[in-house]
Amino acid sequence: MNHENIIKQLFAYLDTERQRNLHMEAFKEISNVFLGFHDEYKTQRMQFLNDEKQNERVSWVCDASMGHGKSTVLECFLKWLIDESNPRQRVPVLLVIREKLEAEKLAHKLNEFRHNSCLKLDADNRETMEKYISLYQIVIITHSRLDNLALGMGKKRIYKVWEQYESIDWAFGGLKEPKLINKSHRLLIVDEKPSFVNSATFDVGKANNCLKWFDSIIKDDDADPVSMQSIRTYIMLLMLEQLEKNPTTVTTALASRLDKQTDRHKRLTSLIGKALKDRKMSDLSEFKTMKLFSKLLRKDGIGRIDRYKDKSRIGMKIIVSEKIDYSKIGLNMLVLDGTCHANKIQYALSNFKLKHVKNFNNYGRLKLHQRGIKTSANARTKESESVQETIANDIKKLRLLYGDQMFVIPLDSDIEKYRKFDVYPESHFKYYVDSKQSKKIHLMNTIGKNYLLHYKSLYLTSLPRMHPDFYKEIGIAFYGGDLNLEFNEDNNALKWFADHRLDEIYNGMIYSELLQIIHRSSLRVIEPSRLKDEINIYIAFDDSNGNDVLEFIQPFLYNMNSLYLFKHAEVKRMNLNNIINYGVRDGAEEFIKKSDEWIKNNISTIRESFRKILVSEIGKKSDGDDRLGEKFRKFIQRHKDKLDELNEVFKPYGYQVEMGKNKKDRPAYVLYSLK
Repeated sequence: MNHENIIKQLFAYLDTERQRNLHMEAFKEISNVFLGFHDEYKTQRMQFLNDEKQNERVSWVCDASMGHGKSTVLECFLKWLIDESNPRQRVPVLLVIREKLEAEKLAHKLNEFRHNSCLKLDADNRETMEKYISLYQIVIITHSRLDNLALGMGKKRIYKVWEQYESIDWAFGGLKEPKLINKSHRLLIVDEKPSFVNSATFDVGKANNCLKWFDSIIKDDDADPVSMQSIRTYIMLLMLEQLEKNPTTVTTALASRLDKQTDRHKRLTSLIGKALKDRKMSDLSEFKTMKLFSKLLRKDGIGRIDRYKDKSRIGMKIIVSEKIDYSKIGLNMLVLDGTCHANKIQYALSNFKLKHVKNFNNYGRLKLHQRGIKTSANARTKESESVQETIANDIKKLRLLYGDQMFVIPLDSDIEKYRKFDVYPESHFKYYVDSKQSKKIHLMNTIGKNYLLHYKSLYLTSLPRMHPDFYKEIGIAFYGGDLNLEFNEDNNALKWFADHRLDEIYNGMIYSELLQIIHRSSLRVIEPSRLKDEINIYIAFDDSNGNDVLEFIQPFLYNMNSLYLFKHAEVKRMNLNNIINYGVRDGAEEFIKKSDEWIKNNISTIRESFRKILVSEIGKKSDGDDRLGEKFRKFIQRHKDKLDELNEVFKPYGYQVEMGKNKKDRPAYVLYSLK
């Protein structure tokens, strides 16, 4: 096949403006990957028609970097397939897209190009439209649907095969069913990395409770409460016995030979078997959990026992995790993943072949700024919220430089905290809430957030780091029973997990997420006229963990620059002094300034002539930080032996703090006016 001529055809599907803004060399290289994928399919089809031995199906991953035009080439490629003049030569596609809005946009474009050429299937229309899937040349599904098909859940054949008719109007009330032209297998194209993992965690505590799947799925209208409770108790006892008596880290079958002879075991397996057969439940995630529990119940070596000890919990849990084999769908597969090199282990162990596209970006314009402050889950969840407030103060200073042109990306759990600290411009508010078309933006959800390309500056309030179990589940899926799940305890802060394989997975996933986010900014624009635009990315984190050397230099961003940015980016570091760690005078001045501002803005709510107020009452019933007074009170309490020094700071502002009484006649700090 002459790719050069076809690439000209693909290019012609773009309007003049998109052609002008395109990086032509990147477009050609990505097009060659798509067309090579198409060639493999055509060769296999001819071998089948000629009754020859068929080549094995291919699994490819294309590493074209973000902003190089993967989505543009994809759209052109699909139009080219639809536009094939010979109906018998048309090739169907099963396309997987994560972001709902992006899927809807593409489906709309394709159906405008050719009526009824594309069906987008999701939870909203699956019940009514799934039966028509086989009639559409292009079918768009979600990543979760892809996983379910690979796991054998769902009617795989209707997703896999295109039943090609002259028209499909007959299926929706047309006059008659037209003649069938052809039946053919689809190409499978996946936008963004697939999960590769099917997992569940079982614990006897509140989190990951081993009974959740049972209560969500098992239904038996004929059962009495005592019988059902007996089965729940049986499940708990099996779990407890495994966790207590198994000295290894690999599970044995939960049910022993004697257990299997009991009535309640037979009743449990009967209920599971009935649920597996019926498959009538809305919560597919719990259905998959039930299937994994069923394996855990019957077989040795299915789960890993993880002994955990963190700041708030100590205990044991069972993690069951298996690698998803997408080849079981039975289609040629192409994944589009610009950060696949960061997760090369997962692709290699899944037998994917890399298809390389040259990176045309200029990373010399990129400046990576580490803001040194601990942003771990433990640091961020402290009642004082001092981490968030310190970062917010830094953001406000940078706003003087960038204005609204800097976009802040917090963790989901911190969105409202930063809103309280007034770091979001009003024009950005809409991006931090869910809508019908798109989920709110946060550090773990930036895929499809194309509006970020308008920003040359981003501020990430921490690293995009998931719970440790997330990385353990991936590690178990790929390496199985001999993987060490323990954390690194040798004070080597460069390594989170003791097992280098698990630590490699962890670092790869972090780098992948971070690279995705960085390339969502204006960095993704690689038009020649924009390749000198300076891009500034600020990331708040500190991985020193008490290591004196790492207090001054941390290798994380330097390693990312070396591995994935050709060593062209500039890396800078500046420590942020957590407000809770300020010197006494610095902290006192910070609090009195904020208190003075609040008093001046809220004087009518206190009294016309201000004389005194309980420190803990400052900030209440206002639009500002309603916990300002409580933070101020705790600060004074910590430094109560230096009250005279504090008052030296307060005096120039016209205030003094003394111990007084609250309304309940208990000791309390009171702020007095000296004016």
